Amino acid sequence: MSANVIRIETENDSLFLKDNEIHMFANAIEYVYKPSIIKKMAIITSIKENGSIEKSLVLYIGADTEIYIKSNHKCFQPFLFNQIRTKLPVNSKKILDALACTSNNTSMIYNYKQGVLSLVSFSIWVLSIAIVITSDSLSSKIILVALGINIIGFVLDIIAYLDNPDNKFAVNVMTVYIVNYGLVISLAILYFTCIDALDAAVNATIKHFCGSCQSMP
Repeated sequence: MSANVIRIETENDSLFLKDNEIHMFANAIEYVYKPSIIKKMAIITSIKENGSIEKSLVLYIGADTEIYIKSNHKCFQPFLFNQIRTKLPVNSKKILDALACTSNNTSMIYNYKQGVLSLVSFSIWVLSIAIVITSDSLSSKIILVALGINIIGFVLDIIAYLDNPDNKFAVNVMTVYIVNYGLVISLAILYFTCIDALDAAVNATIKHFCGSCQSMP
């Protein structure tokens, strides 16, 4: 199925974000979309026959709509740098690399799957905590299973963060994991410290008792 292509080209065309909605005017027709239905965003660099470089921002809406706006349009920079960045975790580094590119190239600056990966990571963290809380007895097997699941979730969030450091949700999930590990390590240190102190107290009591028994006539 061919895509429905909307081009923001003329002086009368526009693209902007207002009241959490993307508004587009093209060919005297208004289109309104929620930022959440954007599947991908890319900057396409094309080298023309005369050697000039043309750059376009493309928004992939749903499954069949593509919106193109060239870099020389008045709405390009305000929309990309000041507006859509407040709603979606676009990759700042990839944007700069794409704008500096001097060869034919397509740079994906946003993909909704990045957010999905962080959401899966957070769900895994919740699952690992639920396993520990709902377990009747905290056996070493249960703890190892929960820890293994927890680590998998952490790795997934790291992948999401490395793919896009501007993904605030990935940063927040990573913070949850780091705090989680900090608490676990603190509790483990406290546990083993108490065990050592208890062993020392028991040994001292035993020695004192044995010493008392030996001193008895």
